[in-house]
Parts: sequence; C-alpha cells; structure tokens
Amino acid sequence: MTESLIQTLIGGLLGLILSYIAAYALREMLYEGAMVPFTSLLSPVTFLSAFLFCILLNVLSAIIPAWRTSRKPIVESILSN
Repeated sequence: MTESLIQTLIGGLLGLILSYIAAYALREMLYEGAMVPFTSLLSPVTFLSAFLFCILLNVLSAIIPAWRTSRKPIVESILSN
C-alpha cells in the first residue's frame, strides 16, 4: 500500500508540474493573447480535489483486495491467485 501511495504522490506532483508547463506554454493559444496571470492558469482547488479523489481511489484499490483475501482461508487465497 505504501508503494502505491508513493507512486500516486509522485504521479500527482509530476502531473501538476507538467500541467503548469503546458498551460504556460499554450497560454497564447488558450487565451488568444489576453494577459492572464500565471496563477490563474490552473485552479489549485480543482487540482487538490482531483488529487484527493485519486488518493482515495488508490487507498480503496489497495485495501479492498487485501481485506477480501484476509477473510478467506489461506489455502483458498493461494489457490485463487
């Protein structure tokens, strides 16, 4: 679970950096020459909401299979994989 969470955090940080780079590089095309402050290119609240949702999905995808497997007899857990 820890490894999956670390990968999610790294992916989220990389996604944030790449989205800021893309928004900055494409601001002329996106905003057609309007002077838009760099801080207005991406909404931190939207990013944080999406990132927290991804972390929630990550935790659920790690916990649910482990919980199901822990409820089975060990022989069934080994044979079903």
